[in-house]
Amino acid sequence: MFFKRFSSNYAKAMQEFVSGKPEWNETFMKYNTRCKVINAEPGNVKYEFDVTKDVVNTIGTLHGGCLATLLGVCMANLVYDGKGFTQQLGMAVNMSISYLNAAKIGDTIIIQANTLKHGKS
Repeated sequence: MFFKRFSSNYAKAMQEFVSGKPEWNETFMKYNTRCKVINAEPGNVKYEFDVTKDVVNTIGTLHGGCLATLLGVCMANLVYDGKGFTQQLGMAVNMSISYLNAAKIGDTIIIQANTLKHGKS
């Protein structure tokens, strides 16, 4: 089972949340449910995401908009405190992405999300 990779209840709970709800399969969130938590502690989560045909652009590389959405959701998940989510879900106040190299079908990307500041912007 996937959860055996984790040493903490926090990481297990984070993966359960990321796995989503059945209704997410009818929205763009279905792509985020494919993120696998490979390491997690409060304020710091590392994910893997496998690039498949349904998330690439016309030249066969991971679509930039898809990646931006994955990053946005992975960052928002950082509000998780290990017991449950706060009443207010998180969001990035500012997001700047530099696309340095293309990810192709079959590649696995690593998403590292870190909290820099909690609270009001």
